[in-house]
Amino acid sequence: MNFAEMRRKFYMSVNCIINKCKYSSELVKLELLESHCLPIILYAIESLNLKVVQVKQLNSWWNSVDRKIFGYNKWDSVKELIFMLGRLDLVHIVNLRRLMFIKRLMMSYNRVMSKLMYYYLHGPELQNLLNCSGAQLCWSMAKIKALTFVAFKECVSARASV
Repeated sequence: MNFAEMRRKFYMSVNCIINKCKYSSELVKLELLESHCLPIILYAIESLNLKVVQVKQLNSWWNSVDRKIFGYNKWDSVKELIFMLGRLDLVHIVNLRRLMFIKRLMMSYNRVMSKLMYYYLHGPELQNLLNCSGAQLCWSMAKIKALTFVAFKECVSARASV
């Protein structure tokens, strides 16, 4: 999958907002970028079968926004910053959105969707997603969301202890 056009639109919108909001606080800029630019990356992402490398590439785009807002260098990690702001990195956002999407499809009364979900539930892609997140599909959406934040916290803690 080629992300060239998406990347161009994403960075164009990021630069436009940052240039218009030079004198705004960092948190205001972050809120604006999350509401206007992040959806460009996340549009229908839960329905795509992306490789780990592709998700990491999208994560690096979003991390560059945090670096730009808060004055970090290219080589600085922003995981701790993201965690301290009470947010998730893009990898965890994508996993959470995919799990929520699957959960909603499982509750669908549509026969076609039910049949598709039957094949998906028994496939390796879902098992990999569940293994990465540590979640189970029988859990509530709130519990899956909370567990995603815990998994991200553990990821940040592991990185900080190294």
